[in-house]
Amino acid sequence: MARSELPDNWQDLAAGYVLNNLSDEEVASWEALIEEHPELSNELEELQSTLNLFADTLPMYQPSQQLLGQIRATAQAEWEMVEPSQSSIPVSGSFREQGSKPVMNDRFRVLTSVGGAIAASVIALLGFQLYSLQSQLQQANATIQTLERDLQQAQTQAQSIRPVVNTLQQPGTLIYSLEGSDLANTASGRLVVSDEQEVIILVRNLPELPSGRVYRLWAALPTQTTLTYCGQFNSNTQGIIQLTPSSRQCGDNPTQMIITVDGATDPTTKGGPVVLQGRI
Repeated sequence: MARSELPDNWQDLAAGYVLNNLSDEEVASWEALIEEHPELSNELEELQSTLNLFADTLPMYQPSQQLLGQIRATAQAEWEMVEPSQSSIPVSGSFREQGSKPVMNDRFRVLTSVGGAIAASVIALLGFQLYSLQSQLQQANATIQTLERDLQQAQTQAQSIRPVVNTLQQPGTLIYSLEGSDLANTASGRLVVSDEQEVIILVRNLPELPSGRVYRLWAALPTQTTLTYCGQFNSNTQGIIQLTPSSRQCGDNPTQMIITVDGATDPTTKGGPVVLQGRI
């Protein structure tokens, strides 16, 4: 039985399957497609490896709005409990009038003494509870501030990742696995070249260079005997670099992508020491 041709949107289906944003009908279409074309498993693994790199490069945490709402409600309830309320402690006793002067009997003296001790204990207990509630409220407010800060960071990270996701969903996207050389043996990453001449580099353990030094990207083309210069950059704490190649040849299916360390003013006719290189 002859196999059917791949549909035009097979790359969109692959990216959507990895990102878990396909409809049930699209999931069924993709699973049927990969069953008929087992070689697509390799493409799926490359996409999954590239997205998995985000978890190592960008540790993200985004608390839910429900969690924030619960914390705020708890903090507000505790604060309302702290509001002082007026109360009175009745003290009863008996007086005996002798002429025009009231005389306090022994029983009243005992009750007054006991009542004063109870009142002092109640005041001390209320003071301790007030202090405890205020401490809990401060802790809840600090937790809310931390979660809101984490949420803001997560939203910023999501904005930086969005171009990468968009690039992965484009047809004709090339993905290169990067490995460190002896100069950077702990460095690794992925390099993505879109059909629209956009390059995104995802790296781990690639240190930022001092002023005057840059990383340069080169493409090895089957039609060229020398490397083609594609641009320069520096690393960053996010590990995501977006680059527009200086030459359109950098997107003409290079057999290899190479990253070197150079001086910022060095000529672009040849590169310096290699720190990362990768093939499709």
